[in-house]
Amino acid sequence: MARQQRFKYEMFVQVRDFGAAQAALFPELSKGGQALARVPLTVAVIDEHMKNHVLGGADFEYLKTIAKAARRVTRPEPGVSPFRLPRHRSLSAELATARAFSEEAATQRAKRIDLFATAVQLAAQAWAKAVRS
Repeated sequence: MARQQRFKYEMFVQVRDFGAAQAALFPELSKGGQALARVPLTVAVIDEHMKNHVLGGADFEYLKTIAKAARRVTRPEPGVSPFRLPRHRSLSAELATARAFSEEAATQRAKRIDLFATAVQLAAQAWAKAVRS
């Protein structure tokens, strides 16, 4: 939040607190009472927006961590890694990226399980040949 925005938010909070403390001085039907009735809703909307902004930043950091790990796992494979973060941060872009990461991770997992199963079979065959000899 920018400095000016923070000051405006703090002013709204002070007005909300003043309105709550001095509610008896402002009847509900007066212009002042009606204006003070809208302030708590405004503060709640700003609080919700700030919470979502902070959570969105945390989610983006989580996506960055997943992307780094996924790039490390897929590094030896040729071509462009499917685990790339979007250039523009928006909720829809982050959700689409998260879905793409999930689908690609499932695909990569299936490939790795198949490779592991093949390696286990080859090791079992080699062990069986060694035991027979």
